[in-house]
Amino acid sequence: MTSKLADIADWSYLGVNHSIKGNGGPDCVNYLSPQRRIIETFIACSIGIYTLYYGLKRCTIPPVPKVIREDRGGKRLLLVLMCLVFGIEIGFKFSSRTVIYILNPCHVVTAIQIFLLAAPPTSRTVTALFRIHMHCLYGAILAILFPVLNTRKRTLELEVYWIQHFLILITPFYLLRTGVGGIYTVEPLADMSWAMLTHGVVFLYHFLVLQGLGMLTQVNLNNIICPAVSDPFTGPNYRLWAMLHQSALILLLGKVYTKISLVVLQALGTIEWTGEKYVAMAALRVQQLCSMCKAQMTRKALKNEDDTHTD
Repeated sequence: MTSKLADIADWSYLGVNHSIKGNGGPDCVNYLSPQRRIIETFIACSIGIYTLYYGLKRCTIPPVPKVIREDRGGKRLLLVLMCLVFGIEIGFKFSSRTVIYILNPCHVVTAIQIFLLAAPPTSRTVTALFRIHMHCLYGAILAILFPVLNTRKRTLELEVYWIQHFLILITPFYLLRTGVGGIYTVEPLADMSWAMLTHGVVFLYHFLVLQGLGMLTQVNLNNIICPAVSDPFTGPNYRLWAMLHQSALILLLGKVYTKISLVVLQALGTIEWTGEKYVAMAALRVQQLCSMCKAQMTRKALKNEDDTHTD
């Protein structure tokens, strides 16, 4: 048993270089006092449990709609690209014996997006995951604005970093373009239940899962143990500041991203506002064709009936 745990530790986190600032190690673990960590964890988990409960009580998932048209290949192309980039990233982690970093939120969001691209559009689970992950996109934006690149020394590691985070921001826009009125739908902009649910999940994931593993392994997972080198709020209160700005970003940025995406898609003529909801133009065209077909069939039936009476 001990040897198996040692083997897991060897490929999962023993390759983490503690000499790199913000990467982990004893100095990172001792950045905050145990009392401070306990108090902040209690505050964060209390907030997380409340927002998670609030979201679960109020969020609703629409019924699975009828699939109107098949994808034309763009979805599969994006899926292949996402899998390729994520696979290269995992390869880097295995080669450097730092697989534990796969637990960082941006990698989790990438895995969710791969599932969204691969899953058939026939499940309410897809809609639920899509709505939750829309409120996690702030992580990719922060990673682009405040990149932590001092650990990426191998060939193509920097390029993969930028490609992955830009793909995270591109994928939801594509899914909205192809899925408005289908399975990839978002809640009304005034509905905060999914944002609150996501807020609770993110807080509990950071302060229970990532902090627990980080303290156990001395690895600074998503900067929950000590601040990143690019953190503008570096200091003993950096996690309190993080609770404030992360809350604001989770609750607001997903809505802003959604609104901008819908406005752009409407300007491009991909979707149309009916007065109650956004509908894909392809769906409207199909409905119009169906209406024309029904009208033609009705006229044909009436004509045949008239011919029969004439005879």
